[in-house]
Amino acid sequence: MTFITFEGISGAGVSTQAQLLRDYFQSINFSALLTRELGGSPGAEQVRSLLLEQSGRWSPPAELLLYAAARRDHSERTIWPALKNGDIVICDHFADRDRALFSLGESDLRRAVDLLHSTFIHHEPEITFLIDVLPETAQKQMEEAGQVPSSTAWVSSLLETDLRVAYLELAKEFPERIKVIDGNQLVYVIHQAVLGHLHKAKMLPALQD
Repeated sequence: MTFITFEGISGAGVSTQAQLLRDYFQSINFSALLTRELGGSPGAEQVRSLLLEQSGRWSPPAELLLYAAARRDHSERTIWPALKNGDIVICDHFADRDRALFSLGESDLRRAVDLLHSTFIHHEPEITFLIDVLPETAQKQMEEAGQVPSSTAWVSSLLETDLRVAYLELAKEFPERIKVIDGNQLVYVIHQAVLGHLHKAKMLPALQD
């Protein structure tokens, strides 16, 4: 079982690195599934649409419950079957985003995130790559790419600076699992850093002599 996740603030290049890693595994004849959150299964995509189409309707606790429901469906329908089949699963964001996101604001819901996760999801990735960039750099990259963040009103109102800090705190909390990579480098250099961490963790058997 190999479950790998990528995290980072909006515009950090998380999706790009997840796709590059999927392509790499496929290039060496490994079966690799690329999925994402919020979404990744029919039910989870419906929740995503619900949150986006009715932006501003939901309080943070209500959003958290919807996120948890989406992750459970995503795990049941997509992640767990693929892992059982022996595939490598690469996920563009997972539970760490909720841990970081819902620890912010007036109502700190981090304990609720952990409780829901341990009760209904109860699995973690073997390794997580946190692509770390300054918010202003991420914003510039998104503008250059013509991208618009697809987040709810509540998520959009949060300062990306605070979210970055929350992510870095998670990396300190889970240093064995979360590997911080400088996202201010060239895309190819970041990809090589990802492969380096995987090789060190003996998760690239095709490269070992």
